[in-house]
Formats: sequence, C-alpha cells, structure tokens
Amino acid sequence: MNNDNKPNFLDRGTIIAIVVMMAFWFGWSKFMELKYPQPPAGQQTATQKAATQGAGGDVGTPSSAGSVVAGSGQAASETTSVDSGSLSEEKTVDYDSENIAFHFSSRGMGLHDINVKKFQTRTNGEILLGGVRGDYPFATHLVGSDQALNFVIEHPEANLFVGHASADGFNIEKTMRIDPSNYAIDTTIHVTGDLERFKGLTTSLSEQVQTPETTGFFGSSSREVQDWFLRHDGKKTRVAIQTKDAAESNVTIAALSTHYFTIAVSDKSDLLPRFESKVTAGAKTVTGRLYYQPISRVEAFNVHYIGFAGPKSFEVLARADESLSQVVDYGMFGFLAQPILWLLKWLYSIVGNWGVAVILLTLIIRSIVMPFNAYSFKSMKAMQRIQPEMNRIRERYKDKPNDQKLQMNKEIMDLMKANKASPLGGCLPTLLQLPPFFALYQVLGQSIELYRSPFIFWIHDLSARDPYFVLPVLMGATMFAQQRLTPTTMDPQQAKIMMWMPLIFSVFMVSLPSGLTLYIFVSTLFGITQQYFFMRDKSTVSSRVKEAKA
Repeated sequence: MNNDNKPNFLDRGTIIAIVVMMAFWFGWSKFMELKYPQPPAGQQTATQKAATQGAGGDVGTPSSAGSVVAGSGQAASETTSVDSGSLSEEKTVDYDSENIAFHFSSRGMGLHDINVKKFQTRTNGEILLGGVRGDYPFATHLVGSDQALNFVIEHPEANLFVGHASADGFNIEKTMRIDPSNYAIDTTIHVTGDLERFKGLTTSLSEQVQTPETTGFFGSSSREVQDWFLRHDGKKTRVAIQTKDAAESNVTIAALSTHYFTIAVSDKSDLLPRFESKVTAGAKTVTGRLYYQPISRVEAFNVHYIGFAGPKSFEVLARADESLSQVVDYGMFGFLAQPILWLLKWLYSIVGNWGVAVILLTLIIRSIVMPFNAYSFKSMKAMQRIQPEMNRIRERYKDKPNDQKLQMNKEIMDLMKANKASPLGGCLPTLLQLPPFFALYQVLGQSIELYRSPFIFWIHDLSARDPYFVLPVLMGATMFAQQRLTPTTMDPQQAKIMMWMPLIFSVFMVSLPSGLTLYIFVSTLFGITQQYFFMRDKSTVSSRVKEAKA
C-alpha cells in the first residue's frame, strides 16, 4: 500500500507553527523581563524586613527615647526638640488613625513605616511604605546637604503638625495637615531669613526595593513592578526603577509605586521643581528628590504640595487631589476605563462578589458589541461561500496581462458586493472592539479593588494568578472550540499556525491575574454560544451565492 500521501504530524506547516510559537514565547518573555525587571534574589520587602527585625532601632523601629504618641483625635502632650548638630538625637512623633498610621521623624519631618491599615499583604502581613532609614518620604533637605533638616515638631490640633528648623541663617517652617480618610498630607514650607546664599530645598520620595508578591510562569517576570510616574511639561513618563534613573524638569506629579500602592507628591508651588532619582548599589533602596530652587534672589521662599501615601485607588487618589488619579496606569484608553470601573463597582455593590461582578461586566460588554460580531460573522461566512468563485476568477486571469488585472479586481468586488461580503468584515468589527477590550484589561489588571478579593473555591485572590491553572486551561479549550466554529478564508498553512494560538494564549495567561483570565474565559464562552446561534441562522446563506454560480 502506498503511504506517500498519508498526513504527517511533522509536516512543513506544523514545523512552521511550532517555530512561530516558540519565537513568540521567547520574544514575549524577553519583553516582560525588560519591561518588568526583577530585584536581586533574596531581597526583602519593606514589610518582611520590618517584621523580622527586633526593637534595636533599625528600619521600622523608631527610637523609644523621646517618641510621642499623637492620635488623630487628640493633641500631643509634649513636643520634641533636636540638637541641630547631632543626628543621633532623632525624635519621633507617632500618628495613628483608622486608615493610616506612621512615625513623624524630626529629620526633615519625613514619614516612615507608613502602615496602610485597611490592607494586608497576600501573606496577611502589614502594608508598610517608606521603610528607608534616614531619607524618609516627604523629608526636607537644603539643596547641597546630604542631611535632612532637624525640626522641632508641634501638634497644635488634630491632624495638624508644624515643624520649625534653623540652618545656615535660614528659618524654615513646615506645616503638614493630614486628611486620613484620603491618605493625603497637605504640606507647605515657608523659608525666611538671609536668603542671599539660599540654594533651595528638596523633598524626598524613597522606598526599599521590593520583591513582587507574585511571580510569572516558571519564574518569569511579574507584572507587579516598582516604578516612577512623572507628570512634567504636559507629558507623562513611567520608568521601572531598575530600568534607568529618572530625571525631568517642571514636574507637577512624582510618584514611587508598587503595583497597588504609592507614595506621591502633587506639586502646587508657583516654582515647578526638577526631579532626579537613583537606586543604591545592590538595588536595596530607591530614592527620588524634587528640587525647589529659586531662579533669583528672594525675600521669602514657599513650597506647597499634596503628599499621598496609600492605595492606588482611582477614587481615593482623585479625592486627595484630582491630578493624582493619573498615577493609576489605565493606558491610552483611560477615558473608557473610568466608566468601566464605575460599572464594575456598581455590580459589586449588588452581588457582593468581585468575581461575579467581573462575569456580569463581561456579559454586559459582550452584549453591547454583539451586533458588530453578528455583522462580522455574516461577512466572513459570505466570504467563505464565495471563495471558490473568487478562486475561479483569479485562475481565469492568472496568465492575463497586468492591464487586465483591473477587470479581475472589478469582478471580485462585484461578486462580494452582490453577496454582501467585505474583506474588512472580519477585522473591522474586531478593531472597533479593541479599545473597550484594552480598557477592561487595564481595569482588571490595575484596580486595587481586586487585590486579595476571593471568587469561589480555589480562587482566593483575583489579583493573583490561578494557583492550579484551571482557568487558563479552560480558557484555552474554549478558545480552541471557538476557533473551530469560526468560518475562515485562510489557506491551510495559515489555519494550522492559528490553531496553536489558544495554546500560546493559555501559556501567557498562567502568570496573569485570575480576574483577567476569568474575563477572557467568560468572554470566549459567550462567543461560542453566540457562534452557535449564528450558525443556526440560515439567513447567512444568501441565495445570491447560487445566482453567482449559475
């Protein structure tokens, strides 16, 4: 028996498909490594380090000598003074409220060990921001000095702290009014004295380099990355902290963020600062400074900014300061992401489960775009049915001179017009759906509302990957089934390559948040159901096809 025509799994098309898939996966992995670089192995997070250190005064442990507890509803019973020549005399004032607690340091009136109390790590530890010893967030320095100014801190009323410092003939008054419900700190700095030699002030933003709470597939890079966000000269810049140092002028917003939390400054001064950042050797800490420098001799110098230390919640950031909502990265389709997030939160208020809210949101969006899908399917089906006739027309003209090819194109276009088929029918509706898809992708991937939010059974955190890869496998299976149901006009080689796409997407999704995978799985399942009903619609078989063949 002759087996020459027996199909072989390792034929040319299959080999091409495997090579394409491997190249795609390798390229994606490299892209993720560059976009989301990881800190060195063994690097502790600020939370882990604070939890493992004792009371010896290291990071996260203020000196017990001279500390004052100041609750949000009462004034401190005493103020602390500091010898301006001795950094060993650091004093602290403790602040505690329902949402946030931290330590004020006399060094620069910076904040450290900022406890975002209503959130926890995935291992149920405290969320602590600002764990860098000696260069705390919002600390004030004189330009040219490595040492923060030493302040005498007063607490005249609830949520209000006033500090006074003197150095080089300058008198500095720093006022910080706390809005604990919105994690905001309205800060003003007033400098007087002989300012002839005054070079300016700096405000610090600092943090320990943190290990992501989740990792990618097979140890690949995680999307939970620390980065700088800068708003400057009307532009937005995002820089992963280990990619390169950031430096910009005329900065209105500077934010040092992990995936779900941020320390930020929204500047309100008349003189816009410049910004510079650096990562220390060994990538243990990252520090950025805003430089406020007068451009001429002044009689008095003023700085005003809104500080923020808390969750990257779009609504909370916007309440603290409207411009701070830009810190949340919703991408180029952010104008669509905001109403989608509002709808998601409204659905959650009804059902009380974020996973169910994601499912309902998916069904609503798929229902809205269903008319486009119906048009796409009918157009693709018509193209598939007239494909043999189109091939016959091309065959008839293949040996004709080029000047007759215009007639061939006219006949093909007339055939498509007669059968209501369009070469763009399959892709145009898809392109129209891309903006809301990318907006929803960003909402599900960036919104802190899904952080540590359970769904059902084994899904305990919709912001983390599926621990047993059930959803990625189900998603791949449904994508494969949908692909088999979808009419296509591709040649066999292209079709064979496309058959590997569900597997490629499944591999990608194993390291992404389960909330995203849930959305794509439900969306694909909806598409299969939709496809089934489209296939039963006999109206997609146009009688004009028969007329064209006659």
